[in-house]
Amino acid sequence: MPRVLFITYTHNVWGGIEKWFQGLTLWLQDKGWEIYVGLAKGARFNNPDIFLKTHNYIRNPLIMDGSVGTEEARISAIVKTCVSCDPDIIFSVGIGSVFPAVERLKMMNKKVKLVIPVHSLNLQYLQNIIDYFNVIDHVAGISRLIERFLLRNLQGEESRIHYIKNRAAPRKVEKKALSGSLKLAFVGRLEDSTKHIFDLALLCQKLFKSNAALEVHIFGSGPDEAELRHRLKNYVDAGKVCFHGYVSIDRLYDYVYPAIDVLVMFSNDGEGSPFVLPEGMHHGVVPVVSRFLGHAAEGLIRPGKNSLTFPAGDMDSAADHVFNFCTLPR
Repeated sequence: MPRVLFITYTHNVWGGIEKWFQGLTLWLQDKGWEIYVGLAKGARFNNPDIFLKTHNYIRNPLIMDGSVGTEEARISAIVKTCVSCDPDIIFSVGIGSVFPAVERLKMMNKKVKLVIPVHSLNLQYLQNIIDYFNVIDHVAGISRLIERFLLRNLQGEESRIHYIKNRAAPRKVEKKALSGSLKLAFVGRLEDSTKHIFDLALLCQKLFKSNAALEVHIFGSGPDEAELRHRLKNYVDAGKVCFHGYVSIDRLYDYVYPAIDVLVMFSNDGEGSPFVLPEGMHHGVVPVVSRFLGHAAEGLIRPGKNSLTFPAGDMDSAADHVFNFCTLPR
């Protein structure tokens, strides 16, 4: 079987990309592939020890020590890791230093193939892919918008550009009979720069001005959790908002999705193709989501038919959608 090396950051422990990483790694290991995982180590943010505690299924971890903080240190750490395990294929998860590192490896006559999965519309990373496409063997976008961008900017390279759609497992349990308060949930990484999570605090301000029978549940963790808790403290103390922390995919499927009514999301221009939308929709949960860049390209979100959408950042529109649900018979 081929020897595969995954190269990944470790500053974020759990989210959609990490869910994809876990699923593919476990599937390949179960099929008998020899899997190594190169874990970035930095001076402050990237901590492989914390990452490994969550992803304890990783069999062959390799630490890529870039804690000096220079680009050369990061490149050298990747090259050293690749030489140590001599992979046939490298999958890079969001690390730009992999491109000059693989360029160096190929100059050393290493017969390694580089595969780049693209999970978000990060323009700097997309520019890296275009600039270093000569060392990339295959690139796969998880949304039609990413695929279109790559095809437009890398004309004549269609055979190396792929679209691989994110898919969610079907539900395992039947949806519970819903009654009482409307249950609204956010499921995902608590990070404002990409998920605009602080919009949830603004939405709660508008929702709780009324006497609507409503509960807000937050599942997930992330770098902005403490600030979000601060902004929602009064509602938490009043029992209107509940933080549940990180929840495994099994628990989401067995207990969370079957019990909630509405799923909210606030992303704008950095989103790719979030797992949480098809997961919730499999369980009959209605998405009330922002019109993030590329939201229409997949054909999953059809406003007025299976979802309701609002302009990114427009919490008045988002609140109106939720209020309409509150007036429906329960």
